[in-house]
Amino acid sequence: MNTAVSEIGMHLRATRALAVIGTPGRPPELAAEFCASSVKPAPGAQVVLLLAQMEKAEPDELGGLVVEPSSGSVLKEMGLATAMA
Repeated sequence: MNTAVSEIGMHLRATRALAVIGTPGRPPELAAEFCASSVKPAPGAQVVLLLAQMEKAEPDELGGLVVEPSSGSVLKEMGLATAMA
């Protein structure tokens, strides 16, 4: 999973890419993260908070989820402007 996330993150030229496996509403059973060279990996607690925000997002017409920072958002702590799933 680490290889897949790294390849996808590099291909998309993303700052950060995450892949998680687990049951919705619970912490992930397995997680992998790609970070651009200028970014430090996120602590596990931040990943769990990001997943909680993603689970609350309303899917668009194609089923995609987009989360933008609001006050108290974990996105700001992670240095992200947007998260997509």
